[in-house]
Amino acid sequence: MNINAKARFGGLFQFEVRKSGTDEIVQKTGWMPNLVLDQGLDFMATEYWFNGCAVGTDGSKPYATQNGLGAQHAYKNSHDAYWYGIYNKDGVLYYWMRKRFRFAPGTFNKTTLAEVAILNNSGKCWNRALITDADGKQSTITLLSDEYLDVTCEVRCYLSLEDVNSTVNVVDKNNVTLMVLNTITRPGSVSKGSSLASSLNSPMSNWLQFNDAMLGGSALGDINSVVNDAYRSKVSIQPYVSGSHQCTADIEFGLDNANDTDYRVFSTGSRMFPSWQVGFSEPIRKTNSQTFIFRVTLSWGRFNAS
Repeated sequence: MNINAKARFGGLFQFEVRKSGTDEIVQKTGWMPNLVLDQGLDFMATEYWFNGCAVGTDGSKPYATQNGLGAQHAYKNSHDAYWYGIYNKDGVLYYWMRKRFRFAPGTFNKTTLAEVAILNNSGKCWNRALITDADGKQSTITLLSDEYLDVTCEVRCYLSLEDVNSTVNVVDKNNVTLMVLNTITRPGSVSKGSSLASSLNSPMSNWLQFNDAMLGGSALGDINSVVNDAYRSKVSIQPYVSGSHQCTADIEFGLDNANDTDYRVFSTGSRMFPSWQVGFSEPIRKTNSQTFIFRVTLSWGRFNAS
């Protein structure tokens, strides 16, 4: 059975320039949008992609295929503050993670900054943004040697609240169709709240491999529902194809579990990451001589957060 789910990602930046010693705010920007790079989308498959921050002096327009800042001046590979949560209001659902990176006094000496990026665990750019003013127009910030810079980076993962209706074939080991099901896919486990955002920057393969996929006997619930009747036996992740921006896993319920029960819903999980649930138009059942294998493809793309 093939199941598809999709997430969209975007980022925001905010700068605060402060005087060393007094911590007086010299300048503070609004939230600035970004462009997630093509290489950044690739990083997300197998790498931790929100680990550091870099700033630079080049004000040229970002483009998706570039691989770094135009003129990097400084970077930080560790944060000094960390927050995460969930937004679910007025038909919009996203999980968010925010980190603050502090560039110490002396890092800059009449340095004019024009660009900023989030770095992955290898120090490569996940995204790129230009510094903008309160009206969203391109701008710069000049820092003196006795000033320090706090860059707050926020990433968001948007999930669609619209049901996705589809038809899937249930096939045997010889690929013979046993039944055809109508399905409804929607987010699940939203009631878990901000805890699911705490590992948002993990590789997308982890979202499938370590998120405790389940089968449930009840009908498909709302987005707050948690499915927890039968726990998967194992997960096999397929190799990532560069540029595909999708991760595929075979999630198996083996001979020793999920037997002799009518199941009406499947969930990609609820333990550590945002998840999806899939409701079936008819119940599915197996015996202890059979296995269930659900092929799940999780795809992701960019979203211009604002």
